[in-house]
Formats: sequence, structure tokens, C-alpha cells
Amino acid sequence: MVRDVHNSFARPEPIMYDDSSSKSGAKSEDVFHFVAYVPFKGRVYELDGLKSGPIPLCEAGADWLLAVRPHIEARIAKYASAQLLFNLMALIRDRRVVLNDSLAKAEAAGNEQVCAQLTQQLAEENEKRRMWAEENVRRKHNYIPFIVATLHLLAQRKKLKGLVHQAQLKQQQRMEQR
Repeated sequence: MVRDVHNSFARPEPIMYDDSSSKSGAKSEDVFHFVAYVPFKGRVYELDGLKSGPIPLCEAGADWLLAVRPHIEARIAKYASAQLLFNLMALIRDRRVVLNDSLAKAEAAGNEQVCAQLTQQLAEENEKRRMWAEENVRRKHNYIPFIVATLHLLAQRKKLKGLVHQAQLKQQQRMEQR
């Protein structure tokens, strides 16, 4: 399941390149993915998008971040010589859940001003989520058929050569301005 969710966010690649044409020189076994470390019921688990399930690492203890730190450092050290880049992110409670909990408490206390502020923040958070969902649809969509159809239509109407010529002139002007 972790792998399926992870892979659902991969960008579609409608045009594939063979290894010999790779500009980055990256090996075909190089992968870019997320790994999460999560405390659960007294243990710390590694959730790797390329593995089939959670991997138990260590006891969580009072401060699970201190317990998992050596595992994170070892993973980074393993790939340091390959000059891979790492991002460290934190998972937090869904802000909407936190706001709803706070709103319920403010309503119970009869604090109308706080309720109004929390309601506004909740609306902003919901709008942010709507925009994220829309962005994900756009990011995952394959635009190649649309582009090919547009180019075909422009060629049929004998406009493609003129547009290509205009683009080349603009590019030449930009180069001359530098």
C-alpha cells in the first residue's frame, strides 16, 4: 500500500529515453523516492515507498527522534559518496483536524470571536487542499496527445512554419540582448 500511494505521485513519463541518451548520467538503478520514519506503539518504523510494508527499526522511547537519528544518518552516509540530495520533512497532524478540535472547544466555551477566526482558518485550509488536488491532477496528466493534436492542426492550417519562424526570431533577439 505504501508503494502504491508513493508511486501514484510519480510524474508520468510519456517519452522514455534509453540510458545512453541520459543527460544526467544517472544509472538506471538510481531511484528517487520518499522514506518516512514513524513512531507507532512504542517502536519506530521505516516506511519506504519501494518496500512492500513497514520495517521495524528500534524502540521509540520517550524521544523517538533521538532513537531514529542513527538510522537516518546511516542512510544519508550510505549515499553521500553518490552526491544524492536529501530533504528532511516532518509529518504533522492534519491542520484541519487540529482546527476542528480547537473550534469544538471554542464553541463549547462560547467564544464567538475565536470561533470566527478558526472557521476562517478552516475555510482557508480547505481551499488549500482543493488547490493541491487540482494541481496534482494537472501534474499527473499526459499532455502529449493534446500537444501533438495542436501541432497537427496548426500544420494543416499552414500556420506552423510561421509560428516556428516567429519563435526562432524571438529566441535570436533574446540571445542578442544578452
